[in-house]
Amino acid sequence: MTSFFTDPILRAPTLGCMLMCLTCAIVGVIVFIRKESLLGETLAHATYPGIMAGALLVALTSLRSFLIWGLLGAATTCILSLLLLNFVKKQLNLKKDSALCFTLTLFFGVGLTFSSYLQTFNSGAYKQARVFLFGQAATITDNYIYIYAAFTLIVVLCVFFFYRQIQIANLDSIFAQAVGVNSKFILILCYSLLIASIAIGIRSIGLFLLSGMLIGPAIAARQWTNRLSRMFILAGVIGLFCGYTGIFISVQVAQNSSYAHSLATGPTILLVSAAISLFSLIFAPKRGWAIRYLRIVKFKKKCNEENILKSLWHLEKKSSKGAKPRAVFAFQSLSRIHFIILLAYLDFKGNLLKINGNLHLSAKGKRRAEHIVRMHRLWELYLVHIGVGIDKVHHNAEDMEHIITPQIEEELLKLMKNPTKDPHNQPIPTRGAIC
Repeated sequence: MTSFFTDPILRAPTLGCMLMCLTCAIVGVIVFIRKESLLGETLAHATYPGIMAGALLVALTSLRSFLIWGLLGAATTCILSLLLLNFVKKQLNLKKDSALCFTLTLFFGVGLTFSSYLQTFNSGAYKQARVFLFGQAATITDNYIYIYAAFTLIVVLCVFFFYRQIQIANLDSIFAQAVGVNSKFILILCYSLLIASIAIGIRSIGLFLLSGMLIGPAIAARQWTNRLSRMFILAGVIGLFCGYTGIFISVQVAQNSSYAHSLATGPTILLVSAAISLFSLIFAPKRGWAIRYLRIVKFKKKCNEENILKSLWHLEKKSSKGAKPRAVFAFQSLSRIHFIILLAYLDFKGNLLKINGNLHLSAKGKRRAEHIVRMHRLWELYLVHIGVGIDKVHHNAEDMEHIITPQIEEELLKLMKNPTKDPHNQPIPTRGAIC
């Protein structure tokens, strides 16, 4: 593992990829909170004509440094695409998605035209320019590390010193204007960082893949926190991890003779980023799909349990002999198997008693049932209190009875002065301990 940072051949690609992924991740958070995720894709594709123009310029003149001219061309067309994008949105009244699509296709089409000409005019320059399409991390040298490190430091310092202004300007423009934040300067700063990260990052990751690296760590980080400061930190850590893991996998696959083909570093980094994002979207503690699904299942189970207990409570009011399971089942919107499973669970938890084939509420079950009936009737009374017709309150109370908290109950009692009867003149059960 340490050889990736000490080996003369692996050191530069590893550090270069990690630094660029860190930078892209931090800038990507800004893009994410501005809700401009597709902007990175558009600007990355817009660098294509600039790269080809730089290669063409080197081929036609005595200039030698294709990297410098390629990056300058990429940055130039990136800026031009952003200006065009704002122009067609504001002056030509195009919607945002249409403007993005128009700008992307226009610049990429121009890039393909340059590419076709360059391929026939100078195949060597064309091959050099293709490095920017998917990146070529393996050819990164120590000289690149200084450039990447300097740019990463600039991005980190800008976010650190302008964090509060970035937060306010991008999350609440009206408040930013009220407190005197220079939103125009912050907008220019954010776009400058985005353009610079794209122009520099395409060398290692590639213009086709860079937008994924901009947004992937931000998506993943957002699932684990609600604070912007932590989101920046998490996205940066994820970016570093993706950069290292991507090049580690690429090198290991290349060194393993059992594989017939090697894995390109840029796509591998992007796949790692996508895997982390997908994992976060599914398993993050608060926002993850799996956790939310489990919460939904748990809540539905609780509602079904309470509905069964409530139905049995009403039936026991009519007959002290309890109720047959089929009589309780008639009031439930459950399959028979689901109903039997819930009955067994309620029996196991001590909420039910079975006597001579009939179901009875235990003391614990009765307290739960009376609580749910109490919430139902309190909410019905509240709806009538605010002007809802008495014939329309039942179905709403059927839903609300399961989610009324003790705090809401207290507010209802204060508002309606501790009522004892519901709108149908039925007694509201007294408050008791809930087990």
